Amino acid sequence: MTIKQNTSEDNANLCHLSIAEELTIYVVLSYQEILTNYLASYDRFALDLSDIEEIDSAGVQLLIAFHQHLKKMNYPLQLLNLSDAVKTIFDRYGLKHDQFCIPAITGEGDEHGE
Repeated sequence: MTIKQNTSEDNANLCHLSIAEELTIYVVLSYQEILTNYLASYDRFALDLSDIEEIDSAGVQLLIAFHQHLKKMNYPLQLLNLSDAVKTIFDRYGLKHDQFCIPAITGEGDEHGE
């Protein structure tokens, strides 16, 4: 399990996190705790999912729950650089990555992670 925070002075209120390796039932509780801890310090979130090699339904549920929680707080979420594993499971469940995004945060990279 790896999570890395990418910081930028230009986006002081932006929490840009990279999640690597896996987002499965074995690690979602740990990721949930980490993500929850960032809520006190930031009001905008970007998750880079390019390094996720394995994701299961628990990982998808975590992303959905985090998105719903942020939406209630009126905090935007942007999913960036979806890995092939993430794209595959989103397709399997009929999800589109931009269903989780309200609105795009910055002009960095491709808004749709493709």
